[in-house]
Amino acid sequence: MNLNTKYKIYTKINRITSPIRQFIYGIQNLIHWFKIIWKDRDWDYYYFYCIMEFKIQSMYKYYGQKGRLNKKRLYKLKVCNLLLRKLKEDNYIFNLYELHERKYGKFKLVSSDTPNSKNKEITIVNENITPENEEQDRKDFNLLAAKEVYLRKQDQELLYKLLSKHIRTWQD
Repeated sequence: MNLNTKYKIYTKINRITSPIRQFIYGIQNLIHWFKIIWKDRDWDYYYFYCIMEFKIQSMYKYYGQKGRLNKKRLYKLKVCNLLLRKLKEDNYIFNLYELHERKYGKFKLVSSDTPNSKNKEITIVNENITPENEEQDRKDFNLLAAKEVYLRKQDQELLYKLLSKHIRTWQD
């Protein structure tokens, strides 16, 4: 049998088996994504980050096997995954507030009923705040809130920059 005949046979067999393999892969993909899609909601960025993180993790696992992607490109995927996790968890203010607590002590969140409303009013109470240092506390807290916004924006921009620059290089 010559090479041309072997190629024709291979092509005919592939035309028959390829749709079957693609169907099986599709079913496996549905099972793989089911948990993520089931939890997805349209009203919040959090779920968008969950989907992106899951996709990046899947790609990292796939490309990490058998060295399908060079280490630099694989590292970029890992950084994207870490940024997505950080953005999803959204703990920026809590990490920064530890600095504030060192200076002013622990605070408590107190909720109370709001008149003529079903909503609760949340008040921050700190027994260490005196009228003399209340203004400085407010300024410090506002600086921390601004830093929170800055750090989140910085992580978002780095994530989007990495995706924009490298997404087309993450392929077999």
